[in-house]
Amino acid sequence: MRRPWLLVAVTASLVAALAGCGSQQGSQAAGQPTGTASAGPKASPTPTAILEGLPSAISGNYTLYRRLVSCVHSDSCALNPMKIRIACSGGTCTIIRTNNGLGFPPWDHAIPIVFEEGAWKATGNERNAYQCHHRPVPSGNVTFTLKVVSGAVVNGVWRTRQLAGTYGVATGPTSCNNNTSSSAVETVASAPALTMGQWPGTTGPAAASTYYGYPFPDASACTDGGSCNADYWRFFQGQCTSWVAYRLHELNGVTIQGGASSWSGADHWAQYARDHGISVDTVPAVGSVAWWPNSKNHIGGHVAYVEKVNSPTSIVISEMNYDNDNGFRVRPITTASGDWPADFIHIADM
Repeated sequence: MRRPWLLVAVTASLVAALAGCGSQQGSQAAGQPTGTASAGPKASPTPTAILEGLPSAISGNYTLYRRLVSCVHSDSCALNPMKIRIACSGGTCTIIRTNNGLGFPPWDHAIPIVFEEGAWKATGNERNAYQCHHRPVPSGNVTFTLKVVSGAVVNGVWRTRQLAGTYGVATGPTSCNNNTSSSAVETVASAPALTMGQWPGTTGPAAASTYYGYPFPDASACTDGGSCNADYWRFFQGQCTSWVAYRLHELNGVTIQGGASSWSGADHWAQYARDHGISVDTVPAVGSVAWWPNSKNHIGGHVAYVEKVNSPTSIVISEMNYDNDNGFRVRPITTASGDWPADFIHIADM
């Protein structure tokens, strides 16, 4: 896991260099994506009625992506991911927060989680291994309310794949913590299953919003004559850089910003990363950035997000503006496909 401490986010003025995939020409890729459908996949029934109250189905490790409930969808709403483990023995289940290296110390104990009123609910005292010498934290109450969203058959048994719900925390002053009393409730969801497919043109941002929560479903086709509107990270909506900045913020818990002297256009990303001590190599990793230089197939350079690593020569990526018209797709690529990234940028791998 590569997590460089030096992350420079320069808030430079918004200029044409911010156009998502390197220049006003954007990025375009030749040919059709390997192994993808031409339209959105057909919905398959989810056996939530089978899964929702079944302890054996909910056991496992999850990463919860958090958002403040009182906040509209903006850069400041998304919070660092939080990893949890749910363990069940018979009909008894517990939930524990595990360390993910993003500012959440692990708990040194678990609290009960039970199925009632159509959801899994947990309430208990927060206590972790690095505060108050392992003593319970007074007024450190936490609550989880989690529902099963989707599942899949694993080794012949239905297992939960995605959870969603709320996480609440209330803290107050203690003998080792003089913080003032505060409370917060956040929506949480584990990562949705990858939705493979291709959505060309202006259907791209809408599909990215539907399947992955991209906050600009109506993004104008900036590199196809439309207006160029800035996103929360100072890239242009609907561009490859905007999509990757969003994915890094939501899943990896890091914020990067565009600007003439910052990440700028896609063709400059690899060099900017190297200049700022961020690892760049030819080894893919989940959560890394796939990078292509300026070429006839990727005018102005191109970046994509690495969703899955099957092997050192086979990955799944998500990308926007591959067609110079806001197109979005999630596809597998291999070293034999002829469109393998030139490098991978390890800003904050998962």
